[in-house]
Amino acid sequence: MATELSCVVVNYQSNDMLTRFLESFMYQETPADLVVVDLSSDQYSDKVAELVNVLEAQYWPLENIGFGRACNFASTVTNEETIAFFNADTVLFDDTLGNCTAALNLHPSWGALSPATSSTDGDMCVDGYDVKAVEEIPVSNFFIKRAVWEEITYLTQQVWPSSEGAFLPSLYGSEGAYMSRMIRHLGFDVVHYGDCLMVRDSVSRKNVSSKAIKEAKKIMEFTFEDLLI
Repeated sequence: MATELSCVVVNYQSNDMLTRFLESFMYQETPADLVVVDLSSDQYSDKVAELVNVLEAQYWPLENIGFGRACNFASTVTNEETIAFFNADTVLFDDTLGNCTAALNLHPSWGALSPATSSTDGDMCVDGYDVKAVEEIPVSNFFIKRAVWEEITYLTQQVWPSSEGAFLPSLYGSEGAYMSRMIRHLGFDVVHYGDCLMVRDSVSRKNVSSKAIKEAKKIMEFTFEDLLI
């Protein structure tokens, strides 16, 4: 299948949500390659297996290495010009894949974008439906140009050589902040693209402790000092 987009979805103990994501992915108008990274493959269901087969997706069962490292790994088995990363708790609407990819490619100054994202309880994770620059993209559910991802991967590996991709290991929910700062460091914009909508499950968004985030920010501050020397 000829595509311009590689999509990565990371699953952990949420097969019902993964099933919903795969079903919404199936009805997207724009073709895209799909990589499913399953961090709880012992719960692999027949329905997920069926959808993975229908979508001709890559399926990678791994131990629970965390969202960031799972994305890093998946980026090494994809090769399209744009990469999109999702949590399994996401539902795609309309032609989110095509619209976001087209918008990103249309603007040379944009490094990454995130669609408007609503939670299932009605709260907006990213407020508003206009197009605007933002401080950071969400931890997951964003589109990034591969050239930008690879440049950040190079910089990240100067600090953490074992990293397979642009995310530092063990950021515990601060991956979006790290990625956004690195994108801007390279001279690109981080954009909220409100013409597209996703929905994320409210409960699954609350599984990161404040203590873990504080620890991650300490790692991130040290890393930026090193990277900018």
